[in-house]
Amino acid sequence: MELHHLRYFAMVARELNFSRAAEQLHIAQPPLSRQIRQLEDEIGAELIDRSARPLRLTPAGQFFQAQAVQMLERLTEVRTATKRIAFNQRVWFSIGFVPSTLYGVLPDVIRQFRSAHPAVEVGLSELTTVQQIEALKAGRSRPRLNWPLRMRCSSSTPAIASPPRDRRP
Repeated sequence: MELHHLRYFAMVARELNFSRAAEQLHIAQPPLSRQIRQLEDEIGAELIDRSARPLRLTPAGQFFQAQAVQMLERLTEVRTATKRIAFNQRVWFSIGFVPSTLYGVLPDVIRQFRSAHPAVEVGLSELTTVQQIEALKAGRSRPRLNWPLRMRCSSSTPAIASPPRDRRP
């Protein structure tokens, strides 16, 4: 699947008309139809009900449209942020995290950081502990231990230990 497949499908899904979509994309209608058919063949599902007039998206097509639009929007954000970083208009850093931190303080910490530092682009990489260790060893990741650290307890969970029933007095 290529990026143009996403763009083409998103336009056809928006217009629900191959001719208008082709016009918007500045391509001829037959190649657009072939590209959409190629996309459907690759996915293995019909995305557009061509027998309906006007065209209708199938349930798979509705799902794919939402995902394609999100991916294209995200791509635009990445392109814009990359340009800003290239021209020193924005600083970038990445945080490697274990999945369990998404249920803890990480979302709040990132939200607060982004609010306080809107010019900084934050990248997130979900890694298992083993993957983080491998990234450190390979030099793909590095700890920032040279920064002054302030520590505070962000949450605590009381622990209770209980012996098995057969060992209770």
